Amino acid sequence: MCGICGVYGSNEPTKIKTMLDALLHRGPDGSKTENFPWGSLGFCRLDIFGPAGVNQPVQSEDQKNALVFNGEIYNFDELCKLFPSKSIRDEAHLILELYLRFGEKAFSKLKGCLPFPS
Repeated sequence: MCGICGVYGSNEPTKIKTMLDALLHRGPDGSKTENFPWGSLGFCRLDIFGPAGVNQPVQSEDQKNALVFNGEIYNFDELCKLFPSKSIRDEAHLILELYLRFGEKAFSKLKGCLPFPS
């Protein structure tokens, strides 16, 4: 299970690094942090599905939306067909594209499994 952390309301690179360092055992295959005007996100990856490397946090081109995700989208291939002009390589990018197109209704289109915290 990957590690996810964040701070909303302020840009806190030091806090994100401290939180992510505490989670690195959950995602030993790489980590990444992103700082935004509205907050900071951190992610450490356990490579199971998708391309190798750290692919999160993901953000929209206008940098107004960002997300981190851990789980499995069972209908990933089916949903990618909704975006024939985009190269969607992983589930996080798919969820972001769905949200940008459909808003909150995007989540009802997802079939999958979100792991329970251990």
